[in-house]
Amino acid sequence: SRIDRGDILVFLSGERDIRETADHLKKCNLQNTEILPLLARLSAAEQNKIFHRSSQRRIVLATNVAETSLTVPGIKYVIDSGVARISRYSWRSKIQRLPIEKISQASANQRKGRCGRISAGVCIRLYSEDDFINRTEFTEPEIQRTNLAAVILQMENLGLGHVEEFPFIEPPDGRLISDGYKLLFELGAINQKHQITATGKKLSRLPIDPRLGRMLLEAEKESALNEVLIIVSALATQDPRERPMEKQQAADEAHKSLQDNRSDFISHLNLWDKYHKQKKQLSGNQLRKWCKESFISWMRMREWLDTHRQIRQMLEELKIKFNQQEADYAAIHKSLLTGLLGNLGFKQEGTEYIGARNRRFHIFPGSGLFSKSPKWIMSAEIVETSRVYARSVAKIEPQWIEQKARHLIKRSYNNIHWEKRPAQVSAFERSTLYGLIINPGKKINYGPVNTVESREIFIRSALVHGDFSCNADFFKHNQSLLNDLEVLEAKSRRQDIIVDDEILFQFYDQHIPENIYSGPQFNKWIKQANTDALLLEREALMQHDAAHITDVDFPDHLDINGTLYPLEYHFDPSMHRDGITLVTPVAGLKALSSQRCEWLVPGLLHEKIIALIRSLPKQLRRNFVPAPNFADACVEVLEAADVSLYTALSNQLKKMTGVDVAYDAWREELLSDHLQMNYRVVDAHGKILDESRNLSALKNKYADHSDDSEPQMPSCDIEQHDVDASILDRIPESFDMNMQGIKLKGYPALTKNGNRVDLKVFSSQHESEEKHFAGLRQLYLNALTEQIRHLKKNIPQIQQLCMKYSGIGKCDDLKHDIVMATVDELFTRHEVHNETEFRKILDAGRSEIMVTAEHWCQLLSRILNEHQQVKKSLKSPPLGWLDAMNDIQLQINNLLFPRFISKIDKDWLEQYPRYLKGILKRLDKLQGNPERDRKSRLEIAGLWQDYQKRADTLQRQHLKSPQLDHYRWMLEEYRISLFAQELKTRFPISAKRLKSYWNDISDV
Repeated sequence: SRIDRGDILVFLSGERDIRETADHLKKCNLQNTEILPLLARLSAAEQNKIFHRSSQRRIVLATNVAETSLTVPGIKYVIDSGVARISRYSWRSKIQRLPIEKISQASANQRKGRCGRISAGVCIRLYSEDDFINRTEFTEPEIQRTNLAAVILQMENLGLGHVEEFPFIEPPDGRLISDGYKLLFELGAINQKHQITATGKKLSRLPIDPRLGRMLLEAEKESALNEVLIIVSALATQDPRERPMEKQQAADEAHKSLQDNRSDFISHLNLWDKYHKQKKQLSGNQLRKWCKESFISWMRMREWLDTHRQIRQMLEELKIKFNQQEADYAAIHKSLLTGLLGNLGFKQEGTEYIGARNRRFHIFPGSGLFSKSPKWIMSAEIVETSRVYARSVAKIEPQWIEQKARHLIKRSYNNIHWEKRPAQVSAFERSTLYGLIINPGKKINYGPVNTVESREIFIRSALVHGDFSCNADFFKHNQSLLNDLEVLEAKSRRQDIIVDDEILFQFYDQHIPENIYSGPQFNKWIKQANTDALLLEREALMQHDAAHITDVDFPDHLDINGTLYPLEYHFDPSMHRDGITLVTPVAGLKALSSQRCEWLVPGLLHEKIIALIRSLPKQLRRNFVPAPNFADACVEVLEAADVSLYTALSNQLKKMTGVDVAYDAWREELLSDHLQMNYRVVDAHGKILDESRNLSALKNKYADHSDDSEPQMPSCDIEQHDVDASILDRIPESFDMNMQGIKLKGYPALTKNGNRVDLKVFSSQHESEEKHFAGLRQLYLNALTEQIRHLKKNIPQIQQLCMKYSGIGKCDDLKHDIVMATVDELFTRHEVHNETEFRKILDAGRSEIMVTAEHWCQLLSRILNEHQQVKKSLKSPPLGWLDAMNDIQLQINNLLFPRFISKIDKDWLEQYPRYLKGILKRLDKLQGNPERDRKSRLEIAGLWQDYQKRADTLQRQHLKSPQLDHYRWMLEEYRISLFAQELKTRFPISAKRLKSYWNDISDV
């Protein structure tokens, strides 16, 4: 406000400062004042405004372009901020920086000279005189703050010597010189000895930036020279697209049609094509008008066209061929990539990119890829202004980098390993370019990279460890010999039978040439070599004799009910297969007996018995010390059988010491894995389906397994659908069938399929018997259709029975069970071997159906009548009887439950009235002597809990024990002896007899 009327030139640092200052001055509402920005990026028309005088005072806001490049007429006042953006190349980050710096004294004086050219002028410096005096006298010359690659290339080509030896008046920093050489090596213009290459000689003849020239030379190889020349000439000149300050949005909209969402370089091609299409259609003036409307500088377009024409002439002089067909995206950008290997970027979190030498940057907001953020990019330049930006960006593929930067990429290798299928040593290669990871892990053939290391791995893995597919006789002989010895080690659980791997390695190392490191090379060599020298001998491989390892103690198969299951031996406590593995197809699972497998093999039985004795609680264990001696005595007497090892061991120890060992005292969970059988389930093709040491879990898992890929077995010739009684003449008891090399027993049986009967084959004899019973029953039902229909309608006393049964189950179930019980008693329970016997039994029992059904109804009537009496007695018991009532109710629930008629043998059902009368007798005595009842109740409760626990265990394992079933009824008889002695027991019973029988139970 204190400046007299006159034009003012204000020097500011850059476009942003100019914009902010202009906005501020407009808000000041200065009268009769025009504000004019002056930037190199402005269009010619906007820049020319400073040369048009007007009646208004002008305020010109300029960068240092107004210092020397042009003179603004009529300036009376200069306001100098003292700062400017000065271009500096950073050799460390390889970035062309434009930092705001204090100008030198010479630049300040130059700015001062911009005023007073017409009349006396005034320069106002916005900094102190001391600050001015302390500044450098002159601005550093450009050679000290720019990339020197072009200078070095020309000096090397002209033979002027190395640049560091040249007598510059103001020599550049040695680090800038070193950086220039590095760039030329990156471009392939010089070799590692700083000698110019053929590519360098060609580049020196192109008067453009070496990076741009390298793109052109590569474009010839990629058949993309026409397109790349357009792009290169655009990069060598100023961008013709204009963006006036007051029409920025309109300019952005006009330029949007030129943008490509994959590459800013393609935008140059789009502009080139669009301009030439307009040029063909429009006159000169119309073309200028179109350029103005499209915010394109006419003069800069002319400069671009001239540059393109001149470079093309030079390329033609160098006899570089142009492509005849249009190049694709990949060819164009591979060519550009060769000159921009230092300007790559990999996307990080958000919009940030990491580039070469760990520099981080963002895509310039004006780029067509700003909102896309592709994974890999390259850029024409990386410039630091307010932040580090990549300008002129394109999406690329990382494999292009590996193709074009082979001489620069550094490779490291990890996870070096042998691979059997390709028979080679492989590794994962990690490639980096200037610290930027290009490929984090690519699998390669490591042999050519390091032949010595690969050869050693090949010998150890392929030949010593046998991980190799080779048909040579020596290899088969050696591997067979080693496999046999490894089995001996696994069986003996010792790893000192076979000599050390190092001896085997030295043996092969002496006989195999040094240039062989892979399977194909080795196979080619042995076709011409004498392989007898590679044969190993058994004696040379063994450190000591293994005569104590016999097939009797360590068999290769385990015979279970006539089925031979293959056994595998492993000795590696860290593996889940440690110990013995029994191999079975799914069909053989049901036939497996967990009790037989508890015995393992004779060679491990002694060790297992020792471990079992040591697993006992201390009060029991001390009776069998020393454990090895007791194990010796037990092994001499015991023989493997289809009974529980724990039961047999308990009985033998009792004979030796008189000490009882309960079945649940043995703590199998404390045993080592190798002392418990491991089971492997395979499919029809030998593929492993599952492995576990829990046989019952495997049986549950594959109970309903069906495999459509199962091969045709002999059983398929026997299995039939919808059969009649004549099939009984053709059913064998069992037969052998082969599945996956395992000989299995097949058990044919009739099976119920609705109202039909089929013949199927089962691998388990127990399952076969159960299915056959139901199938035979259905045969009788089919033969007795009329009689069964009559019986269902005329079941004696059925209404009364249903009323009494209503508290237990459904009436329909009761009717069904009476019919089935009648049929089973008269027909099904008779053993039948042929159709003649079937017809004989059928004829004999046909007339007895109603009589037998009446007997069943009478028995049920007695049972249900006694049950009614018990229920009445339990309606209102005294409070002190609560524990006794709970025990009685538990007993009743275990006797009378839904469908109990079909699940309990008739022999025991006939005892039900006595058991229920026993409850009534107990209730009569309870009031007179409750203490005695309590003691008896506690005793029977403990015995029942032990039984229930053991029964649940067997049920989970899909096992049945006739002995345990009998023990359950022994407990009912024991209840009679405790609570109703006057009713007498069916057989002698006592606590001692129960305990003795309990310990003799075998879980089968």
